[in-house]
Amino acid sequence: MRENRNKKALPSQKSDDSIPSAAHADLGVIMLGVTGGIGSGKSLACQILASSEFQSAHNCEVYHIDSDSLAHSVYAPGSQAILEIQSEFGDEVVCIDKANTDNGDNEDTLITIDRKKLGGVVFSDSKAMSVS
Repeated sequence: MRENRNKKALPSQKSDDSIPSAAHADLGVIMLGVTGGIGSGKSLACQILASSEFQSAHNCEVYHIDSDSLAHSVYAPGSQAILEIQSEFGDEVVCIDKANTDNGDNEDTLITIDRKKLGGVVFSDSKAMSVS
């Protein structure tokens, strides 16, 4: 038997009255982080968890927050973050595209982040990763 300083039954102690079953447990809010490599099925797992079928079957509500999408929206074209990233890491991490306007006479400048180049700079330098 394992030691328990809080005097609550541990799962290995098999005290049926102290271990709620999933069928009647009020688990409150559970936050689940889904991680994995490229192509490992993270998006599919999130899609299944957020599906109405899963939620109905398990009597739960699931909210999917895609941190990649949130991060990408921070440095969307025209955002202040792009200017700050350009200022901190230089012109080599941005792409400047000239796009014709509807009338064809004027050009709009579209500045975007070259994520591959920015990643190469940031992930190769621990100091660059800690820029605040």
